[in-house]
Amino acid sequence: MARNDDTLTQNQELYCAARMRGLTQRAAYREAYPRSRAWKDSTVDEAASRLESGNCKVSARLEELRAEAAANAIGTREEVISMAFMATRKAAEEVQAARSASAAEKAARILLQGTRQLAEWIPEVPEEQPERTFDFGMLMGRDFADMHRWIAEHRYDEYLLPGGRGSLKTSDVALEVLAGVAGNPGRNAVFMRNQTNQLRDSVYTEAKRAARRLSILDEFEWTVSPMKAVHKGNGNALYFFGADNANPQDSRLKGFAPESGYVAYLVFEEASQFPGYSYIRQMKQTVLRGSELPTWTFLTWNPPKSARAWSNVLVGEPRPGRVVVPSCYLDAPPEWLGRAFIDEAEALRETDEAAYRHEYLGEATGTGIEVFDRLVFREVTDEEIATFDNPRVGQDFGWWPDPWAATVSEWQPGRMTLVTWREDSSNKLTPKQQAARLKALLTWPDRPGGEPVYHHLRVRSDDAEPSTISQQRDEGVNAVAAGKGGNREVSYRFLQAVTWVIDPVRCPTLAKEARELEHEVVKSTGEVLESIQDGNDHRVDATRYAVMAEAVSRYAYRHATPAEE
Repeated sequence: MARNDDTLTQNQELYCAARMRGLTQRAAYREAYPRSRAWKDSTVDEAASRLESGNCKVSARLEELRAEAAANAIGTREEVISMAFMATRKAAEEVQAARSASAAEKAARILLQGTRQLAEWIPEVPEEQPERTFDFGMLMGRDFADMHRWIAEHRYDEYLLPGGRGSLKTSDVALEVLAGVAGNPGRNAVFMRNQTNQLRDSVYTEAKRAARRLSILDEFEWTVSPMKAVHKGNGNALYFFGADNANPQDSRLKGFAPESGYVAYLVFEEASQFPGYSYIRQMKQTVLRGSELPTWTFLTWNPPKSARAWSNVLVGEPRPGRVVVPSCYLDAPPEWLGRAFIDEAEALRETDEAAYRHEYLGEATGTGIEVFDRLVFREVTDEEIATFDNPRVGQDFGWWPDPWAATVSEWQPGRMTLVTWREDSSNKLTPKQQAARLKALLTWPDRPGGEPVYHHLRVRSDDAEPSTISQQRDEGVNAVAAGKGGNREVSYRFLQAVTWVIDPVRCPTLAKEARELEHEVVKSTGEVLESIQDGNDHRVDATRYAVMAEAVSRYAYRHATPAEE
């Protein structure tokens, strides 16, 4: 193998020479880089691992030196062992014949030193291991064929993956990362969601599913406290963080480092829900630590409706090292998605093309920072109300200054339409008083001009006050918890996707809230976030709780399922 002296720095050559003398990575690094002698052992270990496993020139030079040493050796390691055995027998005889203990000790010491030098003189030539390969052709969607090649070539370091439902973007990224971690010593990965309580049912589950599809699930040790997966063979790890517990400015995160190697892969799942690209950038600086080794960052998300949302704007801001990889369900194998998924998409396309384009094609169909752009304000007549047979009731708890609020709506799934025609709210109401107000709210005529009738309907309620729910039930109200935990985004997404009809005369406060509600904006950068302003939205919240079951059923985290599973 020809050597090019210009390929390595003097320090790198010193490191390789020290390793060939049998020094450990830590000792060799401190010898080659004197400034590191004041560093912590863990810091030195990390730097040495990066140098040896991540620097192609250094690893190639070490292989070259080992090959030269093996070619020049006059004996094999087995011969050294045989020679050592014969010398040991001779030394044992000399020890027995020694006239003093000091002479015996000296003979044994000389034997030990000589054997050690002989063993070090013949370098260890590791057995060649076959390169780890995976058959991605049978596992990934066709939208990601180019990306697979770019990742292997490290052509880009940041991949933006906007896509609609069922586009396979999340599962494909998981496959790439799991294969990289399992097949490359020294490469670790960090997966992130905007909320910690969303990790286990999303990226953690997707990572396990990718490992199963690659037939390497048992090669990892999976734990949930802490949420982590460690490869049993090479020690590489998958780490899972939530943005609510991982502030880039947090000193605890600044001190984060894998036990060995470096963070090569950084994944932001549902990236549009993070607090702007400035957060993404700071997290990259913190976790990747400006490494000179190859890194890959992936942002996957379903595009928000607003064209001004920061993630949608980001797609139109090219820069070196970044590539956009759009995808949609039409390019996924139909058998992976299932007939029910396809039928649901086609039904929405027929009934509401704008919602179909947003949900399934991943298009930003909104224009500004308004939350609801499918609102219809009109009168809901008594004749119309008499036909309603699928009502939804919700309530949001409050005391002062936040009020208690409740709404009644009619859900029309065939039309993807929600009609809200009753509301009530007030401050400083006891649970008993709230129950009385709910009974009044649920009383209306079943026909124009008829007598009012009490409708004993289920009232989906804010989970925050279980004791209040219990007291309302004691008063004869069918109040239940809505199951809002971790589902704020999906319930808002549901209300954004439907045609929401509000009677502004019967529900004036709700109409005002829905009309004025806006996405949050980062004041320092002007970035429009997918998150929604909190406050002055109590009737909207009550309506969200009313349709929470439908929202979770439609938008909760789901996977496309390949046929083989």
